[in-house]
Amino acid sequence: MKVADWTEKFSLELYKEIASNNVYISNLAKCTQNDSRPLPDKVFKEYLDLIYEEIDHIKPQHIITFGNQVSSIVLNKKVTVSEYEKSEHENLTIKNHSYKVYPTYYPVGQ
Repeated sequence: MKVADWTEKFSLELYKEIASNNVYISNLAKCTQNDSRPLPDKVFKEYLDLIYEEIDHIKPQHIITFGNQVSSIVLNKKVTVSEYEKSEHENLTIKNHSYKVYPTYYPVGQ
């Protein structure tokens, strides 16, 4: 999908579908920018405690992390997405609760 295809109408349809399937989405960086420049690790790490709080509050069955950078930061270890099979996951423990984390490719549109 190209950036120009991401219309308000498409967004509303997508979010409706997500909500109807009880999917929770959160942005680790807690911010956006006007272009697709990569964010430095420090920006993601500033919000790591907050995302862990969200995860602990929501208690999702599965967590999907996008890209090597975010996957590595969330899991606190070097992650190379291309080394994971479709069903492979890592475990993330927060307050004695284990969550399945699936590192996956970051969807980039042009």
